[in-house]
Amino acid sequence: MATLVNTSSTVQTVYLHGKVSDGGKIRVFTDPKFIMPQPVVLQPKIPFRLNIDNIGQVFSPDHLVFQGITKDEILFGPGLPEGDWTICIQAFDYMTKEPLSDEDPQGCSNAFTISDIEPAIIVQPECGEKIPATTPQMLNVVWIRPVGAPRDTKYNLKIFVVPTGTQNINEAVKSGTL
Repeated sequence: MATLVNTSSTVQTVYLHGKVSDGGKIRVFTDPKFIMPQPVVLQPKIPFRLNIDNIGQVFSPDHLVFQGITKDEILFGPGLPEGDWTICIQAFDYMTKEPLSDEDPQGCSNAFTISDIEPAIIVQPECGEKIPATTPQMLNVVWIRPVGAPRDTKYNLKIFVVPTGTQNINEAVKSGTL
């Protein structure tokens, strides 16, 4: 979470803009014309922790600008690509629209890494192994957690019908026959 501190001696009403960047070609940021419907009220010298509603308004896809990546790639594709990323928040006076905080690197998170986790490696049953039909059908699946995957990683196992003669197993997966 992010915390804002009003360093002045008067109450400040602000709206926020945010940016997510890989420091290179990809930037996703709040449309400069967007103003939050309700201001954030900052009391003097009292930290204000942003909540999920504040963050949701700042980073709502409905008013973000996408550079180097599309909205659909993030929402319906693989998401943000692997790399080192930062998130920045900047405060603006709700009435005058003047910036109250500096642009990056002020107001930015430390860099954090996004990395894709390799899929688990199934070791049992072995590839091509025939599984006898039983009632009820029982199947013991054993896999190895990939290096770098957090211990609490959860997996969903999907079993697909691969018709005899299928040249490309990915086509069977795309057909969705479970």
